[in-house]
Amino acid sequence: TPALFAGINDIGVEEVSGFDESIVQMQTELGALTVHGSNLRVETLSVDSGDLLVVGDISDLSYADVPVRRGFWARLFG
Repeated sequence: TPALFAGINDIGVEEVSGFDESIVQMQTELGALTVHGSNLRVETLSVDSGDLLVVGDISDLSYADVPVRRGFWARLFG
């Protein structure tokens, strides 16, 4: 069953670049995040805290650019 809402926080939403009833696209501290679904709407957006509340039938959350964080030893010897 699809989710009815998604509270997106602790990822640092910096800006919502576009949205309609089937897609919400945003830029976060972790990269570009896209929410797919139906009957989607943005209920709350706080750029100050980086929180976003998307309500609707959510079917997928996906990042376009996920930074790879390598540890100290991997950077040193990798």
